[in-house]
Order: sequence, then structure tokens, then C-alpha cells
Amino acid sequence: MTSFLLTADITESISLPSVPVSNERSRLMIESYKNDTWSNNDIGNQSMVVVSKPLLFQICMIEDVSRSKLSQLDDINSRLDPKNQRVDRLNASRNVPGQNAQNRNSDTHLVTAIDIDSDMPMNTSQVSPEQHVFKLTIQDKAGCMFYAVNLSPLNFLKNDGVSCMLGSKAVILPGALFNRGVFLLQETTVTFMGGMIKSWNDGRDHKLCQYIEAKLEDQIPPSSRKRKVPST
Repeated sequence: MTSFLLTADITESISLPSVPVSNERSRLMIESYKNDTWSNNDIGNQSMVVVSKPLLFQICMIEDVSRSKLSQLDDINSRLDPKNQRVDRLNASRNVPGQNAQNRNSDTHLVTAIDIDSDMPMNTSQVSPEQHVFKLTIQDKAGCMFYAVNLSPLNFLKNDGVSCMLGSKAVILPGALFNRGVFLLQETTVTFMGGMIKSWNDGRDHKLCQYIEAKLEDQIPPSSRKRKVPST
């Protein structure tokens, strides 16, 4: 009965069912949609605030902040055109003959706090090479945007996050922490509902490729950027 919510843009007007809902997941989804949205006032001073009620969000963007942008760009280009596939030099270097496992894994860290402006880790701890940390851009029914970062592996963010559709819905549960614009998520503090908004996923790889290229361009000092020769 709540399947319409899974494919709807929650910032638009939605009519909820008038009859009681028996399914637990459906009840959670409707309750979280009805609840007041998270305050976006004075976010800079909202430090490690505990969420007290379930909150519904739709996922607008997924970024893997535990991998280099160049590596992600290679993966996207290989999906768009397999002929563009390159060898992952970083992973290959971990398997150099004669290099012990301790040295190969010495630079592997879990990002537990993110500088949202630069995507750089602020605090880290040792984890396995398989750990990925994602920065999600999420939106509530009022249209307000926030970030969310996973502090532990989340099932819906497998396969580099590609399997998670844009516009899919997630409920952030009581007990989650909010720190200066960012919800810190673990398996026990978020319930993924699924769904998607089809138009948001059309040409998704092309859009993400352009986004990453723009971010990389922003990292180049202005003095180092090549000037385009005007056409004559």
C-alpha cells in the first residue's frame, strides 16, 4: 500500500492511504513521512545530536569517498565503454611479489568522519581493504538537503553504491547521530526501503562522470590550468 511512496518525489504533495496499514515496514515508512522534518537551522552548532524519531529521506547522490576520483572515473568509463577499461594500478601494487601483507594493507583506513567540503578523512581507524565509505546526499519532504555517511558496511551500498538507485527511500532511525549537517549511519540506525525515481537514473553514469570531472577540475590550481586557444 505504500509502494507509491517508493517511486514518488517526496517533496511533492502525496496523499497517504486512509485505511490502517498492517505491514511493519509500511507503517514505519508512513510514520517517518508524517513526522516533522529535521531542523536545518544553525546546522553548524548541531554537534552529535541524537535522532529521536524515524525520518524519511530520498537519496539524491552517492559518492564513494574512500576511493580516488580518478579510480572511480576509470570504473565509470569502463561501464560506459568496456574498451576504456584500465588496470587498477593501486590494487596491482598491493600484490607486488615479495611484498608482505602487512605492508600491502598499511595504508588502508576506514573514514569515520568526513570534511564535506574536501571529501578528506578527518579521523580514521584500520579496517579491511573491502571497506567502502559513502557520502550520500539525501533530501526530506521539505526539500532540505543533508549528507549521510556510513560508519559501517550497509547492504544497500554494495557494488560501489551502483546498485542503490537514485530516488530510493531510506528511513533514519532513532539513535542515529547528526553532526553538523551529516547523519552518521550504521546498520542499526537506518532502514533502506528501496524504490527509485526513474528520471533521476536516466544517464546516471554520464552525469556522475561529468560531476567527478568537475570536482577534479576544481582541485587544479588556476595557475596550472591550460588555457583554451580561441577558435579562429
